[in-house]
Amino acid sequence: MVAAANPARYGQRVELLSSTGAPAEVAKAIAAYIDSMLVDPQTQAAAIVMPDLTTLEKTAEVFLALASEPKWNVQRSLVQIDAANSVVAFNISREIPFGAGTCPSEGLVLGPFEDFPATRRAPVTAFEMFVGEPLANDPGSGKPSIKAHLAHMRMEFPTAKTFDVLWQATIKGRLASLGNVNDVRAKAKISFVIPANLAKAIGCMP
Repeated sequence: MVAAANPARYGQRVELLSSTGAPAEVAKAIAAYIDSMLVDPQTQAAAIVMPDLTTLEKTAEVFLALASEPKWNVQRSLVQIDAANSVVAFNISREIPFGAGTCPSEGLVLGPFEDFPATRRAPVTAFEMFVGEPLANDPGSGKPSIKAHLAHMRMEFPTAKTFDVLWQATIKGRLASLGNVNDVRAKAKISFVIPANLAKAIGCMP
């Protein structure tokens, strides 16, 4: 939210991408944008906006195709929402430079889809990913980082206490937007979800 108010200040690069082509073509374009951002020292986070991506079916097909691009990984798992409903959860990551090696950076898909939790709803479809140098320690757990995500963005705060207050406010705000329910679809490691029946229809059940 802080970065969205002033993307340039915090190193968030926003790109508009046409997604009218075949899923493999769109996936290749996403990968190319991320490649260009990874070599830009001024960029910490990618935001790729795809207003033409208006169906959940094609969104899933695009990100399935991303698995064919170098250094990308797309994993799927079946998640039970309640006794009668289940979804297929996608975890999308790309290996990015970290110290002398690499680590996976996990991306998020936002969109205007009713199957998305409130924290992932957006007027148009977009893909967000951290592309900077990951912090040595995870900002949430404080343990040595083994993966990266958007919370690794370096922000300017007057004091450590200011950061802590903002972090706690973010946690409370997220929970409130979910109706004070621990919605499994909104977990950080889940990039996005699709209904199980859609996953069966397009042949991507895990």
